[in-house]
Amino acid sequence: MKAQTVLTIRGVADLDMLNPYHRARVGFRRIKLDVPGVSDVDRELQEQRINRDYFACGCAEATIFTLITLVAAPVWLVFSLGWEAITWRHAAYALGSVVLASGVGKGIGVMRARHRLRREVEWLRHLLRPRAEPEPEDGKIPTIRRCGSR
Repeated sequence: MKAQTVLTIRGVADLDMLNPYHRARVGFRRIKLDVPGVSDVDRELQEQRINRDYFACGCAEATIFTLITLVAAPVWLVFSLGWEAITWRHAAYALGSVVLASGVGKGIGVMRARHRLRREVEWLRHLLRPRAEPEPEDGKIPTIRRCGSR
């Protein structure tokens, strides 16, 4: 059995490995988060989301589009042309529309997953970026003063 390769995200530099265009070079099978200051429940939830979106192939959306078209194309043919007027050419067009719908669904699924992954990576970048100011020692959150206030 082949050992499972894991990418562990520890800092901002590791997030560049989540770029979908790096997939050909990187052979990891799972993504883990090692982020300080995040509860175990939140970390596991984020890991599940990132793994789902990074390794998404669009199959669920392709299946939905295919099934809808598989039902809709024959129904449309029967109601628009009538049962007697359907030819093999019409059946070929219906089959072609099913294949096309499958490809469109797959593309939409991959685009949706990449969009969600981009959001998750931005959340992690925000969480992992180095802080410019150290937190106050007394634990109080500093207030923002408005111009002209004392």
